[in-house]
Amino acid sequence: MVVTLILCAVVIPPVAGGVVPLVTAQQEEERTSLGENLSGSILSDVLDDGSNDDDVTDDVAEDENDQDAANTGTEDSNQGQIVDQDDVSTFGDDTEDLDAANVAVPLGIPIDVEEEEEEEPSIPTAPPSTTPPDEGLPPPECVVEITADKEIYGPEDVVAITITNTGDVPIEFPNSFLGLEIRNLDTEEVLLLDAQPVVVTFQPGASATFQFTYERLVSEIGTGLISATVPSECSGTVEEVTFRLSTAPPEVEPPIENGKIAFDRGGGPLSEVYVMNADGSEQTNLSNNFGFDGYPSWSPDGTKIAFVSGRDGGFSDIYVMNADGSNPTRLTDNASWDLFPSWSPDGTKIAFARDVGQFLFDIYVMNADGSEQTNLSNNPAGDEKPDWSPDGTKIAFASNREGGDNWEIYVMNANDGSEQTRLTNNPRLDHYPSWSPDGTKIAFMTNDAIYVMNADGSEQTNISSSPAGDSHPDWGPATDSG
Repeated sequence: MVVTLILCAVVIPPVAGGVVPLVTAQQEEERTSLGENLSGSILSDVLDDGSNDDDVTDDVAEDENDQDAANTGTEDSNQGQIVDQDDVSTFGDDTEDLDAANVAVPLGIPIDVEEEEEEEPSIPTAPPSTTPPDEGLPPPECVVEITADKEIYGPEDVVAITITNTGDVPIEFPNSFLGLEIRNLDTEEVLLLDAQPVVVTFQPGASATFQFTYERLVSEIGTGLISATVPSECSGTVEEVTFRLSTAPPEVEPPIENGKIAFDRGGGPLSEVYVMNADGSEQTNLSNNFGFDGYPSWSPDGTKIAFVSGRDGGFSDIYVMNADGSNPTRLTDNASWDLFPSWSPDGTKIAFARDVGQFLFDIYVMNADGSEQTNLSNNPAGDEKPDWSPDGTKIAFASNREGGDNWEIYVMNANDGSEQTRLTNNPRLDHYPSWSPDGTKIAFMTNDAIYVMNADGSEQTNISSSPAGDSHPDWGPATDSG
């Protein structure tokens, strides 16, 4: 068997940073002893027989691998570092491993050694990252907001609709009105907008407000529940706000001014219907007829006066004439006396007094054309001169139910004649009540003079008197002619 001696010289590479591993005398002695033992053992095995060649080869290969590992570890541990005093002990441990590897094959011993191919160390690669670079931050949002400045709009209001980009990205809109649509959800009418076909870009935080008058919206799409929408093309949604266009409230009427008072003058068969201002001025004869005309009552619109007349030769009946005295028309034709007509506030009915026997009267109500005549007060005493309150809920009248000639002013409910209540309490004659247009006062006659009192009967004041006697007052509504 041929034995070839391979001389190995191991050179310890310099350590980065100029720091050389420390080798003590004891370590040198241990290294020499280890080499002698190894060389003797290996040589003995080789000389005995060649059956252990493979084992020797394996041992040597292992020792070389240890050598490479030791060298590699030493280089890695010192690459780019400056070792301080605390790391010296670590280098000593590494040196022992390195020395043992260097003396694994003693010098002068011929031996065949198969060198195994060194595997290049694999460099581990990190798996591809699945974490987005902006992990923890919300993604950009596309958000459009549309608002109205009120929930309900009325006449003279201005509807203000605001569109805002409240997101994080720019938004494009299709036209100059930003795609705004205004629709009446009750009628499906859509407001026509003169939108220019230009693309409008809104940066985050930008907004625009569109204003429309109540009158324009109502004239084009009507009142009711209104929807205003705007498209958001980047998010693919449609944003909406709703509001209501209320119906126009009734016009507020100016404060009521008390108008003219109609009354009759003269008494007896030659009585005439007059009118005068509330302060007693401008007293004017309206009926101007040979015969009895009296008990005037204004229609609610101030265009007509109902009155009693015997001009057709029979008993006294109810008539109506224009406010200037023209076109007198007969409404009742009864075998007994019909007196004291009074219009209801809505102008559909007339209350009056009818002789039900022995010259005792009850309060009746009929339609404005004279039909459906119905007894309302139904009292055995005399009830006369009814007059409707402005709100149509009560009727004031005169009654002698206290006995004899003591006539007083009463009120009762207009719908059924209930709750009949006394207002005046005077020893003299109180008669012919008439409500003021504002419902706060009642004019009436006392001993041939015209008085005015509050609706509850207080503060009775004389406003007119004449040697001929004034009676049957009736307070008419205010008119433009004053």
